[in-house]
Amino acid sequence: MSDRDVDFLLVGGGLASANCARWLRQSGAEGSILLVGREPDLPYDRPPLSKGYMRGKESREDALFRAADWYDQQQIEVLTRTSAMKLDLEARTVKLSNKQEVGFGKALLATGANVRRLNVPGSELEGIHYLRTFGNTDAILADAPGKRVVMIGGSYIASEVAASLTELGSSCSLVMLEQVVRAATSGRRRHGSSTIGCPSTESRSTVTTSSSASRAPAAG
Repeated sequence: MSDRDVDFLLVGGGLASANCARWLRQSGAEGSILLVGREPDLPYDRPPLSKGYMRGKESREDALFRAADWYDQQQIEVLTRTSAMKLDLEARTVKLSNKQEVGFGKALLATGANVRRLNVPGSELEGIHYLRTFGNTDAILADAPGKRVVMIGGSYIASEVAASLTELGSSCSLVMLEQVVRAATSGRRRHGSSTIGCPSTESRSTVTTSSSASRAPAAG
């Protein structure tokens, strides 16, 4: 028997669950809503992690999907630092990491994806960072500004982090398999002939593809 019951269970602390909760209330749903997420923060936008928040131009509160009092006003319960450990669809129950067993009427699974881990020799060394959460950005800011930094990958996130760290005095290089930065989208910057970051900043970002990877500076 469950410890308590809710009408709507939203598993995942990101924007998908937060928007689902918002639309439930806007659509007239009056039942109880429980949002469960393992991160310590309320649901928030991810782009500031590599841009405004990383550059010190936005606070944690600026990046939040909604302020804490909005959840109270909408009668949406949020459990942070909590994971769903076991889901029983037949019994319609979920066991949480806080030892509670919660029964539910309907459930949404919106846990998102984990960061792809680098699987090469040396990947366990210190100074290697991944970016997905506020905590990851804080760790990068404590370690990278003013140093030589290598970005593995030429995606939007790598480009944005390179631009942000360049503003903070780092010298950044992008190492990637593609021939151009952000090849899956715009693909506007050609390797070996363009830089990322502020033109007025002395430390510029360079791009290194697989054909010229031997020239990439070591991570510092």
